[in-house]
Amino acid sequence: NSAPEAGGAVSWQPEMVTHDQSDFTSLVEGCTFLNNTARLDTDINEGGGAIFLNGGQGMVVRDSDLSFNQGKSGGAIFWVGNGSTLQLIGSRVEGNRAASKGGGAVAYGTGRVELMNTRMAWNHVESGDEAGRNDGGGGLYIDDYLQLTLAQGSAVMYNSVAGQGGGVHLEGFIGMSMCEGSRVAFNTAQSHGGGIYGGDNVSIAVINASIQGNFAGASLPPLP
Repeated sequence: NSAPEAGGAVSWQPEMVTHDQSDFTSLVEGCTFLNNTARLDTDINEGGGAIFLNGGQGMVVRDSDLSFNQGKSGGAIFWVGNGSTLQLIGSRVEGNRAASKGGGAVAYGTGRVELMNTRMAWNHVESGDEAGRNDGGGGLYIDDYLQLTLAQGSAVMYNSVAGQGGGVHLEGFIGMSMCEGSRVAFNTAQSHGGGIYGGDNVSIAVINASIQGNFAGASLPPLP
């Protein structure tokens, strides 16, 4: 599937509804989103090669495979929360590509992003600005006022970016926690933050988890 702007397979946007969506949660369970494309050359900061949700509602992705999708921002997922939660549980987000931010997923707004027993690997962001600052997040790009949690053995691995944050790029007022054997490993950034890049107002807690084997300021490895 392909879309002219956002959400190669599924798109949910504010103009589609007339009431607050923050109390609603969308469920994706046992699904495969493969080889979907949202327009890559658009000037708008949207994308979501597979799924685009911009209504403020929560979303649960369980036991699903989102792989080899492409979008401007968010190779697989573009999500905007409004005090809501994006959960990826027992899922794979692999081999996706973004032109600007979040090779695997992009999240904005307020609320929580939680990865549980989920693997986000071999995703790639193709561009970076001249200073290598604004574009990034080979695996995840998180912005605004969100809490990111990696738990239950989740892994952000082998992602790459031409900007900053080979595995995870954090901007805005973000808190990140890693626990329960989760890993950020073997990611690559051409600029800063091979594993994780955080802006001025970011806090990170690591408990019984690992950050290892990441590279910054290096040539990107060949894609699979």
